[in-house]
Amino acid sequence: MRRGLTLIELLAAMALSALLLSAVIGITKGVSQQATAVEEKDLLVWPSQTVAILRRDLLSADSVWNSRNAIWLKTDAPSYHSPSMGARYIRYDVKKSEHGGGILRRVDSTTGAPLAINVNNIRIERLDASGVPQPFPPSPGPVPDQVRLWVEYIERGSFNVFIRDIVIR
Repeated sequence: MRRGLTLIELLAAMALSALLLSAVIGITKGVSQQATAVEEKDLLVWPSQTVAILRRDLLSADSVWNSRNAIWLKTDAPSYHSPSMGARYIRYDVKKSEHGGGILRRVDSTTGAPLAINVNNIRIERLDASGVPQPFPPSPGPVPDQVRLWVEYIERGSFNVFIRDIVIR
């Protein structure tokens, strides 16, 4: 009856342990590098992408309103995630994170997508024919021809506000 492991079994176990440890270290390093790259590049790209996505949603929306620090849209247009016809609700809001900053996200009925990090607040205003901002009501109303988007964010430790006028129709 044999007790213990042979030298070859011990060497094989050590080699497998070393491979597993190096794989875990490699994955951790890769994730860390990607997070750093996203943090550095995210603030350069997100404004134009967010405006394009919001404009597309506003073009297909039947109504829009502000409620609970969020922008709400109601549409009956189909999406890639939900090809069936019927009312869908799209919400743009900021989810606060444990690290102090927030995540600007777009939630379409059941699926959510992050749009930017280190965001404090998002706000939208209706622009009348002469370009004077008017607040949206807290209940669903018609989609205007123009809106002004306000996004408060933190970039490299300083507080900034991104403001963009969007022509919808």
